[in-house]
Amino acid sequence: MSTQSLSFTKAINSSLQIGDRLFFSPPPVNGITHEPMFAGVVTNILRRQGIIEFTPNLPAIPLMVQDSFIFFEKDIRANESNLKGYYADVTLKNHSTKKVELFAVSSEIGLSSK
Repeated sequence: MSTQSLSFTKAINSSLQIGDRLFFSPPPVNGITHEPMFAGVVTNILRRQGIIEFTPNLPAIPLMVQDSFIFFEKDIRANESNLKGYYADVTLKNHSTKKVELFAVSSEIGLSSK
């Protein structure tokens, strides 16, 4: 499969990874925005050069015009998770003057790294 590339003059978002899905939306015309279109899957990121390479959505993506809004989506299977971290500090406050009861507090957490 052939790849296409996009060049940027500003820094590429540090969250962008190979495998992310790339989308674009052409600039608004007369105040009317366009539906975002799937451009393809990111295959390479050259951050110093400001270049993103991607495999285009086939059969062919519409021509991306200058000043299009470019954004990306993470693969939910790889990035699906709950809260991450090693430590949580929770404070519950009750500003009511009436009697109240707290029945349960729960959370799901996952270590962010090991």
